[in-house]
Amino acid sequence: MTRPTLERVRQLLRYNPVNGEWRWRIKPAQRILAGSIAGCVRPNGYRMIGFDNGFHQSSRLAFLVMTGSWPTKFIDHINRDRSDDRWANLREASAQQNQRNRPPLSGYKGVSLHRSGRFRARINVNEREVALGFFNDPADAARAYDDAARRHFGEFAYLNFPAEVTA
Repeated sequence: MTRPTLERVRQLLRYNPVNGEWRWRIKPAQRILAGSIAGCVRPNGYRMIGFDNGFHQSSRLAFLVMTGSWPTKFIDHINRDRSDDRWANLREASAQQNQRNRPPLSGYKGVSLHRSGRFRARINVNEREVALGFFNDPADAARAYDDAARRHFGEFAYLNFPAEVTA
């Protein structure tokens, strides 16, 4: 599938960078009116917009409209909501940076229960596991992970306690 040009996207759609909403400039199909919201949220959480015999991820279209070129990397949703395509919530990221911003499957990120009954904190940095220690309380282990994630990943760190600020 070929990517649409910036001109083609602007011909068909209007993007609101403040709320991330896409609207049709034209009447694209019999049951869709000009001015109506474009696209739908797929089961994977991403908003997709169909036109010109293909479906396009709206976050990538937003990048095109706002910068004038297609992204060369992944588009990361800062707040982790894949359907939130506000321009302030989008950033271009490498595959590794994009993975760092993923939420844990369960419990605290970077924390696991060790066979000793204590909680182990660890983090992967540049494809290497770094041990952060053992803790009696899982929240303490999670804070150790957060400290290391801030140091190593900066703004792309997924934190267990994002509101807490360290001194």
